[in-house]
Amino acid sequence: MRRHIQTPSFASMKVLQAALLIPVALGAVQGCGGDKATGSSIGTVGSHSSGGQTGSAGTGSGGTPGDQLGGLGNGTGNTPSNNQPIMAAEVCATITADAAPVPVDMYIMLDQSASMAEMTSGGRTRWAAVTEAISSFVADPRAAGIGVGIDYFGIGIDETANCVASNYSNPDVPIAALPGNSGALTTSLGNALGPNSGSLTPTYAALDGALQYATQHAMSLQTSDPTRETFVVLATDGFPTQCDVNLPDIAGLAHTALTATPSVQTHVIALKEGEANARAIAEAGGGKSFVINDTDDVTQKFLDAMLSITASTIPCFYDLPRDSD
Repeated sequence: MRRHIQTPSFASMKVLQAALLIPVALGAVQGCGGDKATGSSIGTVGSHSSGGQTGSAGTGSGGTPGDQLGGLGNGTGNTPSNNQPIMAAEVCATITADAAPVPVDMYIMLDQSASMAEMTSGGRTRWAAVTEAISSFVADPRAAGIGVGIDYFGIGIDETANCVASNYSNPDVPIAALPGNSGALTTSLGNALGPNSGSLTPTYAALDGALQYATQHAMSLQTSDPTRETFVVLATDGFPTQCDVNLPDIAGLAHTALTATPSVQTHVIALKEGEANARAIAEAGGGKSFVINDTDDVTQKFLDAMLSITASTIPCFYDLPRDSD
């Protein structure tokens, strides 16, 4: 049996450290009394902690497990679960298993338009607050195994150059696993133009280029590491002001990447404003959206958003061996 859950943790964290006790259902299994039980599924086992959160009871029909960690559905044949707990005396077999997190790769497309020089209530520019958050993220030992790459938009005052997607599909730092890539990423953040670029906000071209690169990266993993997820984090401080500024067109880029094979999600972190834009793009890209105000602790809020994105994207799989009977 192959069980899939979402775990709110870094890829390097050991999830389900406590043994998860799961009765076995194989469609036709040996019953506790010696009789054959056909198509039986498993009842609610109870709540189990994963990353500090408690799973809720799931349901299943036949031999199919439910979707949530808290338990598996119970029932007979195709009868849906009524979520009644299974009694200890009814458990025929148990298996103890650890979940193995599947690593993820993220490509950060970071806004370096002139407005990133505006001040936050913490007395620093938006740019300084955000780059500190990213530096903290890539240096965190819990992030070991996560792949991270980065590039910046726009690239200057030349509108023509700003609106060329290929200028954002060649990353300043390609995706590679942490902690090995943390030095290159920190150096890149320190050397980036930032708001000194003087540019406007060419969101369409930047997202287009970011998704092109992320998709190519995901395709390259199809043979070597097909379970590894790839996604884009679009971090911007406002509305698009250059190139195609039509929101449905920008969201359409994210939707196309999400529905392609391999699929690439888009998450959005927006500073100060643009909540509607952030939500629309993220929803189209199957991701999460966050809006941070200048009056917030921008560094902490941005770091929290990065952690939340990473946690929501890391799937965990574990295999349960079949009963020889």
